Amino acid sequence: MYRTMSKSTRIAIVVVCGFLLGSLAAGVYGVVVADTPQAIAKRNVEQYWIVRIKLVGGTRAKSELDAAISRQSRAEKHTMAHVFGAALYEADGMAGISGCTSDYSYGCFHEFFGRVIDASGIGAIEDLDMRCKESFGPAFLACQHGIGHGLVAHIGYQTRDLERALDLCESLPDDDLIGGCRGGAMMEFNMHTMYGLDDAIRPYVYRNRLEPCASLDKKHYPACVFSLPQWWVHAIHEQTPTETTVGIYRTIGGFCVESKDRDRCFEGIGNTIFILASPGPERPADPVLAVAMCAAAQRTARDELLCRKTAANIVGIEISHEEGLRVCSGLKGASYEYCRHYAENDSAVQAGLRVPTDIP
Repeated sequence: MYRTMSKSTRIAIVVVCGFLLGSLAAGVYGVVVADTPQAIAKRNVEQYWIVRIKLVGGTRAKSELDAAISRQSRAEKHTMAHVFGAALYEADGMAGISGCTSDYSYGCFHEFFGRVIDASGIGAIEDLDMRCKESFGPAFLACQHGIGHGLVAHIGYQTRDLERALDLCESLPDDDLIGGCRGGAMMEFNMHTMYGLDDAIRPYVYRNRLEPCASLDKKHYPACVFSLPQWWVHAIHEQTPTETTVGIYRTIGGFCVESKDRDRCFEGIGNTIFILASPGPERPADPVLAVAMCAAAQRTARDELLCRKTAANIVGIEISHEEGLRVCSGLKGASYEYCRHYAENDSAVQAGLRVPTDIP
């Protein structure tokens, strides 16, 4: 039986979460040095959530977490989702997967699968994949995404390690060419969300801007190039913090033109819309800003449409169909209809839509 959370319990959650959020890097998996203040804070907060999960169950504990971190930034929420994923695994083992949700940039799945693979080895991925499908049905790709993160964190962060992780992802039934396990592996390789260091994303060097894609087997190129814009936006902002957002998007649009899969790359730019809400307190993705950034990146109408339809899809799913349609505003005829389908995430999207043929 669940008991109502007392005022003192709510205060304790906020205090302990605040201490952690002030101490931890965005990545919390594995590599933090033992007995540093950050590591002690992590262990203390993880233990707190283990106790809460055992006492009230994963679903109720997740609601408590949501309330406790509601005013924190996106990066801080992602950190706490990692901690909660670890606690779910420690409290409930493999059954804890049903307590993870896709919010906070999948942080719960990332850490949960990292713990499982670290404890049980690569052989655990088939069981994890099955549990994703049992727990989440048609929406299993968000869950499967975490397997990719866990594989790279377990195997390593060199290009040869990534290739092995992507091959393992490919071996899973129903793995998506872009999302799912392969998308998680690529995100982890670029963004180091489980690396345990201060926002230590993959180092950016201009001459290597299209790597590792150029060095991978061509079957993995779509997933790789789709993931690059997220890394580019973060990396360029870190290296040149005075650069405007418009300037960054204009630059990465040029990088996409150089790639071997221009369409997939511009879709990846549309996928970065939530980066525009960071850092600082989380706010809904801004459809108007998404339109402006796609316009800055594009070199052709087709580029802009591919960018917009991906952004519209994200906004439509995460906020509402009405907000998603705002990303399509100003498009005409077949282009608008194409974008609308993605904003509404309807059956036509699931069946596979083709880009209108009259778009240059």
